[in-house]
Amino acid sequence: MHTYIIIFNVDGHRTQETVSANSYNDAKRIIEARYRGANLYFSSFKQIN
Repeated sequence: MHTYIIIFNVDGHRTQETVSANSYNDAKRIIEARYRGANLYFSSFKQIN
C-alpha cells in the first residue's frame, strides 16, 4: 500500500489530504467517494512511500 498527498479543489476551495491506497487511481476514487456530488478538480498527486 502507498501513501499519497493529494491537492485538489472542492467546489472552488483548495484542500489537501493524505490517502493510503494501492494505486493512484484508487486514491482518486477514495477522494471522489468522500466528496460525492461536489465539483472536484485534482491538481497534484505525490506518492510519499
